[in-house]
Amino acid sequence: MDTTQTGAAQTEPQVIRCYIYAHVARSNPLAIERQIRDARALAESLSSPAAEYKVVRVFQDDGGSGLSTRPAYEEMLAGLDCGEADTVLVFAEDRLYRSLELQKAYTEMSARLGVTTYSVQSGRLVR
Repeated sequence: MDTTQTGAAQTEPQVIRCYIYAHVARSNPLAIERQIRDARALAESLSSPAAEYKVVRVFQDDGGSGLSTRPAYEEMLAGLDCGEADTVLVFAEDRLYRSLELQKAYTEMSARLGVTTYSVQSGRLVR
C-alpha cells in the first residue's frame, strides 16, 4: 500500500457522475457545441483532488421551443430517476426549464433524488 510521509493511505477521488444537457430553440450546431464544450469545462473546474466530476452522458435537444416536447430532456429525467447521475451541468438555467411549472417539477425531482445542478453562467442552481 502506498503511503505518504505521515503514513496515511492515498485515496482515489470520489467520482461525481454528471449529465450535460444542451438545448437550442432553432437548429444551430455551433450553439449546441458551445454549450457542451462549456459544460465540460465546468466539470473540469469543479473537479478537485477529492472529487472528480465525470461526464457520463450528454443530452441535447435541437430546434424546438422551450415549451414543446423535448425528447432528450425527458430521457435525461428518466436516467436521473434511475440513479444514473449525481449532477446535471447546463450552460444556462433557461436551457433546462422555460416555465415556472417545469422549474418547480425539476427542483422537486432534484430534491427528492439528491441531484445537484450547476450552470456555466450562474453556478450552483439546485440542491
